[in-house]
Amino acid sequence: MPTLCMVVNLRVFWLDLRGIRFYKTVIMQDTEGYIRVCLTVTGTVQGVGFRYWTRQKALGLGVHGQVSNNADGSVDAVFCGATDAVEEMLRLCAEGPVSAIVDKLKVVSRDFTVRCPRGFRILQ
Repeated sequence: MPTLCMVVNLRVFWLDLRGIRFYKTVIMQDTEGYIRVCLTVTGTVQGVGFRYWTRQKALGLGVHGQVSNNADGSVDAVFCGATDAVEEMLRLCAEGPVSAIVDKLKVVSRDFTVRCPRGFRILQ
């Protein structure tokens, strides 16, 4: 029986009195399995339905968060949910809806969280 479990450089090690017994690479998530990502999308992303499209895609994937326009013509978004769903949202936003032209998607921050706010809001 393992006596200690620790995470080092994305690998989980189970140790007992004789040393390392088993390890595997894991995706680092908190106990609830939620990741929060803040991003900025630049290009022709305002006036083309980008925020409404983002909300529709997010709700379809079970991702919570918000999306808003910026004065400089870019769009900010915060996604919170299961890692695979949030990663899919990043992929979708890098392409955008048919009417948009995405020049760049920049992830501003990425962290793990215990709770996500419910729903998806469109701001401004």
